[in-house]
This record gives sequence, structure tokens and C-alpha cells, in this order.
Amino acid sequence: YVQMLGVFIDTMVLCSCTAIVILLAQGNIGSEMEGIRITQNAMTHHMGMSGDMFVAMIITLFSFTSVVANYAYAESNLHLFKLDNIYGRTGYTLLYLGMVYWGANASLKEVWNMADMALGLMTVVNISALMLLTPTIVNLTRDYQIKLHATNKPEFKLADVKIQGKTEDGVWS
Repeated sequence: YVQMLGVFIDTMVLCSCTAIVILLAQGNIGSEMEGIRITQNAMTHHMGMSGDMFVAMIITLFSFTSVVANYAYAESNLHLFKLDNIYGRTGYTLLYLGMVYWGANASLKEVWNMADMALGLMTVVNISALMLLTPTIVNLTRDYQIKLHATNKPEFKLADVKIQGKTEDGVWS
């Protein structure tokens, strides 16, 4: 729920506010600009010289929180790959710090190309996992719907549902 709320706030609130700030500048921000520079000029139009610093501060905070959050998300998944030990965490941390260093020194185009590639790979992995887990998802949904119609308070019991593969407690189904 927190992640869904974050996406909503980023997309609907922040992007809409940025667009409104740019539109309210009424073309007084230059004609040949793109990206963050348009936002900085629009904020300078509205706030004076502190507009540049405001946008720079917001981007810095956004970047920092994104780096920390993405590190935490990926680190929490190390146990799924049986890498939740000192070697796995150290290797992952070194790899992550290496990528942060590379990203800080690479050109913007290289960083965006790498980000697009990583997002594409994550999409392939997620879609593959969803396809492989479809029978379990269907069984869980069917069990929930049956129990919901039978009683208004459905209760999950592992024995009632056929789950494919091995569960976290080591039980094969």
C-alpha cells in the first residue's frame, strides 16, 4: 500500500503540480529548453532566484530517497536467492555502491540507457514470475471467493489451497 501511494503521489500530485507551475509561467521560461531546466526556470519565474535552489534541493532529496529505498527493496529480496548472509550482503552492497559511483560519473544518456535496460529486465522477470504463479493466484482467488460467499469473514488456511512449488516454511505442495 505504501508503494502504491508513493506512485500515486509521484505521478498524480507531483507531476501535475510541476506541469501547473510550468504552465503558469506563461512562456517566460525560454523556448529551447527541456527537462529539469524548464522546471528550474519556471520556479525562478515564480519564486525569484531561490527557485533554482528550491528545485535543486528537491531533486537532491528525491535522488537520495530513491537510492536508499531501492537499496532496501533489493536487499530485502536477498533471502529469496539464499544470499542473506555476510557474503551476499557485502557483495550486493559493493555492487550497489559501484553502480551509484558509475551513475554519478557517467553521462546522462548512458544512465538513462542503463535505467531503461534494467527496467526492461525487471519487467521480463516480473511477467515471467506472474505467468509461472498464475495457477497459485487462481487457486488463492477461488478459495477466497468461495469462503467470502459462504461466510462474510474468509479465513486463509494453507491446507485448503493448492500452492505450486515450495513454500517459505519448506513444505512442498
